[in-house]
Amino acid sequence: HTTMLDDLPITAVSQEEMTPARNTKASGKEKSTVKKDVYDSDIRNAELVIDAHSVDPFEVMRIQKYDDVPMARAGDDIIVRVEASTVSDVDCRIRDGTYKWKFGGKPSFPMCPGLDCVGIISSVGTLAIKSGLDVGDRVAALSMNGCTAKYVNLKIDEVIKVPDDVDAAEAVTVIRTYTAAFQCLMHNFRGMNRYSRKPL
Repeated sequence: HTTMLDDLPITAVSQEEMTPARNTKASGKEKSTVKKDVYDSDIRNAELVIDAHSVDPFEVMRIQKYDDVPMARAGDDIIVRVEASTVSDVDCRIRDGTYKWKFGGKPSFPMCPGLDCVGIISSVGTLAIKSGLDVGDRVAALSMNGCTAKYVNLKIDEVIKVPDDVDAAEAVTVIRTYTAAFQCLMHNFRGMNRYSRKPL
């Protein structure tokens, strides 16, 4: 069924003042290379969170709002303003508690679901800039949680660029579908052979 966000409770949260992300310096002066305006009139963060496991989303889901827009702190941080994200069976299993997390990857409550996203970079660290990522770039990510938010904090090795002329809603549907197909094709391969392009 369809979940209407207007029916969910809203909680306001105050965050400490964030450190500005753009700290690249050239000849002792700050350098800013913003490609485009990626903000609208309300730049505060908001996310859909769950406070406990339940089969009924209305028992545990709420919208949490913050007073500040998140900014990159570490050099490899990337803040992405989400344009599109999916809702899948994995999200439902995470919510009801039946999803099996690996390697201690289960986040604590309140937990923000959302496996994947496509969005515009709004803040970057210095290492991200050196890797070729910058404010205004459109990227896609498969992060397993946290993408049902206005902004999501990612690392440079978690994103890949998306062409500007590709629709965000169409692009985000490819992420998990491609990953699942790739894993099925390469299931019996080991080592570097697992990343061979021959099955594709």
